[in-house]
Amino acid sequence: MLTKQTHQCLICTKMLSTKGSLTRHQRAVHENFEPFHCEICQASFSSRGDLKRHVAGVHDKIKPFKCSQCQTRCFSKSNLTVHVETVHNKVKQFQCQLCAALFGQKGSLNFHYKTVHENLRPFHCKICSSTFGHKNTLNIHLKTVHENLKSFNCKVCLFSFGHKSILKSHIKTVHENFRPFKCEKCSLTFGSNRSLNIHFKTVHLKLKPFRCQTCSSSFGQKGHLQRHIKTVHENQKPFNCKTCSKSFGLKNNLECHIKTVHENQKPFNCKTCSKSFARKGTLEDHSKTVHKLT
Repeated sequence: MLTKQTHQCLICTKMLSTKGSLTRHQRAVHENFEPFHCEICQASFSSRGDLKRHVAGVHDKIKPFKCSQCQTRCFSKSNLTVHVETVHNKVKQFQCQLCAALFGQKGSLNFHYKTVHENLRPFHCKICSSTFGHKNTLNIHLKTVHENLKSFNCKVCLFSFGHKSILKSHIKTVHENFRPFKCEKCSLTFGSNRSLNIHFKTVHLKLKPFRCQTCSSSFGQKGHLQRHIKTVHENQKPFNCKTCSKSFGLKNNLECHIKTVHENQKPFNCKTCSKSFARKGTLEDHSKTVHKLT
């Protein structure tokens, strides 16, 4: 009996059902031929169908396929399959030749290479010097940082967020302690696969390719290097407390200062003693050092 997968790629041995699919596969995967561009975020695709699915899922937010293992929703069944394989089954066959980072899709590898190693961030913030690889990321930056639009408030610790999805992630990981992604090298757990990957690369693989030219500090992410330069060497502290004279390099530190110092908010309580803390990390350090809890 004949099988549907009769055309084999001679480069990676993948089997495809038609000759046309084989041609598209070779152009997209091995020749990086992606002539269809998204007008919203500049992402490129090998077929018009992939572009349409991208617009529907990413920009129109049409995502009918839900993962049975987490809260992720996808705009196509094939994307859901990729999500399960890469996130839950840890299948990542595309490796960056410069930093050894692994990806489940070639498009993610290409985007990583362009934004991280080639520093292609064409979307510039006109207010500050920040640059972004996606137009959507720039829009989020403008709304949350410069327009201070954070309408999604956490009812537990009163932190506010620019997106509902970020608020949901915050509640699950911080307050519900839902961290399904466990590091294979140590006992740390994370709320997202991205956080786990960053931890693994920077802590265990010691991959910190972004080095400060002024001092010997190195970082796993370019954004952390830029933040280091602005706050440490350029002494930029644009976030000022209106109650006292203190200023901060990060808006998050200002918000934490206001809530803990002036509003006396300390929502994280130690279950062993009566002490309370403003940050969960401080509570965890307290538990480890004072009560010897791991």
